[in-house]
Amino acid sequence: MLSTPSPHREQILATATRLFFEQGYTITGVNQIIAESSVARQTFYHHFPSKEALCAAYLDARGADWIEALRRAGNGRRSARGVARGLFGYVEELAIETHFRGCGMLNMASEFADAGSAVRERVRVHKSAQRALMRELFLPFGVDGPLTDQIHVLVEGAIAGAASLLNVEPIHDALKAAEGLLKKAGRDERR
Repeated sequence: MLSTPSPHREQILATATRLFFEQGYTITGVNQIIAESSVARQTFYHHFPSKEALCAAYLDARGADWIEALRRAGNGRRSARGVARGLFGYVEELAIETHFRGCGMLNMASEFADAGSAVRERVRVHKSAQRALMRELFLPFGVDGPLTDQIHVLVEGAIAGAASLLNVEPIHDALKAAEGLLKKAGRDERR
């Protein structure tokens, strides 16, 4: 039997998600999260024994949401080009919606200098899952792993470029590059 998520836990996580994305991990303090979540300190620590535990939950939730959104954006397409357009279209929508804040996971990872930190490892695992999903989405159209991995790099670069330049042009450029790679490989049309 599945347990129902606690509304307090969900409120804390939603508040932390907003604050971590807007302010970053280092600047966001537990006291601010507690105050903006409108929960008691004891309630916070009941659900999250530390700020690091909350960060792990944030990354897991963000990773799951991102994978699901990419799956929706790429599913049901009639060609590899259609998958690419769906993925980059979603990236563009998200960039605009989040005011070009970039990738929440990479933003979080950038605050941890130690490449072996639990946060950096968790981000690596989630990015690997994203890469695997992209392989899954392109596979029905005969697009191999190396080509899909190149498109994954273009997606990541498009997100970073849009965040740096505060516009969607890098996303459009990355889509054109992905379409060029697919065309060169003979995988841009329906199978």
